[in-house]
Amino acid sequence: MSWSGATLLARDMKRRYLGLALKVDVVIQVPHEQRVLAYTLRAQPAESLNIDWSTLPAGQKDDAFVYDTMIMSSLEETGTKVASVLLAPVPNAPRL
Repeated sequence: MSWSGATLLARDMKRRYLGLALKVDVVIQVPHEQRVLAYTLRAQPAESLNIDWSTLPAGQKDDAFVYDTMIMSSLEETGTKVASVLLAPVPNAPRL
């Protein structure tokens, strides 16, 4: 985890939050196969986050909740990137 280079502003609280970026190293090997697929992704949160304060106890606004939302946003982006790598068509692949 590192700084994404961005700062997010919470207008309703007049607070600023450092943007977090996640480095995700992925290694996939199918059992009984020698080939290994390995790659690294850098996941960053969306440019704007929708914080649903209603899930917290009344009147309680917690900074950790903002960072949890930021990390979840990054992981959602990572899922899309992983799918594009795993499901990309292979050129000249044999057809069934």
